[in-house]
Amino acid sequence: MVGTVLGGTSAPLLAQIAPAPPPQRPAAATPAPTTPTPAPSTAVPTPEATTAPAVRTIRSISVKGNQRLEPETIRAYANLAPGQTYTAATLDPALKDLYATQLFADVT
Repeated sequence: MVGTVLGGTSAPLLAQIAPAPPPQRPAAATPAPTTPTPAPSTAVPTPEATTAPAVRTIRSISVKGNQRLEPETIRAYANLAPGQTYTAATLDPALKDLYATQLFADVT
C-alpha cells in the first residue's frame, strides 16, 4: 500500500470518487389511453355527388367541319342523342367509335 507521511502518520491514497446521484424516481406515469385519440381532421367533407359518377343530360350535339358526311350520320356513329343522360364512362366509347371509323381527324 502506498501512503503519504504527514506529520508522521501514514494514510492510504484514495482516488476521488464522485458521489453517486440519488436514484431518480420515474415520472408519474399517466395511463395510456385504451383507444388512440384521432388527429384533428383537416379534410373538407365532400358531397356525395362527387363520389358517384356525375350523370348529366346531353343538351345538344354540334357537328362542325364535316365535308362528306351529314351531321345526322355523324351523330348516329356516336350513338348519342340530345336528351340522353351520360357519364364520362359512356362518352369514352362514343369517342372511340367515331375514331374507329377513320373518317375524322379530330373529335372533341
